[in-house]
Amino acid sequence: MKRDFVTFVRSLPSGVFRIKTQLLMRKDFKNFKYPILLPSDHIVVQKMIMHKHKTLSHCEVQTLMSILREEFWILKSRRTIRKAIKTCTVCRRFEAKHPEVQAAPLPEDRLRDFATFETTGIDLAGPLYLRDGSKAWSFYTLVQFTVLYILN
Repeated sequence: MKRDFVTFVRSLPSGVFRIKTQLLMRKDFKNFKYPILLPSDHIVVQKMIMHKHKTLSHCEVQTLMSILREEFWILKSRRTIRKAIKTCTVCRRFEAKHPEVQAAPLPEDRLRDFATFETTGIDLAGPLYLRDGSKAWSFYTLVQFTVLYILN
């Protein structure tokens, strides 16, 4: 049998609705024990969600929902937060589908068959400097690699 987490809604003289939860015996902040009830479709709620979303480095729905529930109880919170995050341009940019680019055809010199050790190239060349307190050394190196094709 599933028990309701929210047991009571009470109205304060200021017009703010607070929810009385089962966490009354906890020694926490008042906003945590009695979170403020907020409607899901109000523009201030949308702005607050987006502000928290940006200050928390564009976090996901579940993280943002748990952070907001420490102070507020938003009706239909998961749906409201998901709807607000969908309007974030930074998050939409990273979730965008990447265009598929066709690979260019290989040049002719990469397609023809080479004899063994016919193709070589230079990987690293030039002076490398090393300092040790008062002395400085200069090393001139050349690293050469060889491509070896083994055909069956």
